[in-house]
Amino acid sequence: MRNILTFVVLLSSLSSCKDDAADKLSTRTELLIKDKWILQASTIDPAVVLLGNSITDVYALVPACDRDNFAQYNSNKTGVYDEGATKCEAQDPQTVAFTWSFESDETQLRQDGDLYQILELSESTLKVRFSVDGAEYGMVGKTFTLTNTYRH
Repeated sequence: MRNILTFVVLLSSLSSCKDDAADKLSTRTELLIKDKWILQASTIDPAVVLLGNSITDVYALVPACDRDNFAQYNSNKTGVYDEGATKCEAQDPQTVAFTWSFESDETQLRQDGDLYQILELSESTLKVRFSVDGAEYGMVGKTFTLTNTYRH
């Protein structure tokens, strides 16, 4: 009888582990689509020199009119960037659509072709890291790593 009870407990724990893994996959999507994400912090490494100053806090350079912009992810793998209540340029569209998908066991987020490493995805925080080729900005031979933190 004791062996049967042990077997039942073991079998039960194995099936609950399987359920937890399945829940984790759906939970990451649920966390992403739960609500809109607003940028709260952005850093760059190595530092960029602007007007003789070394800059690592990119968010400090974000104008107030961009600080209410947000991204909303949808369950059908589409999303929308929204300019929020204030727009920097009146002629800019209020919204821009995008597509998204998880990759590498949901540790990476692909958004319109760009790939982001997910550092954190929780009820309130989405933190991603990505590389930028400096050549796009006239800094040939340099690669920068940006880390962005978004909150609901």
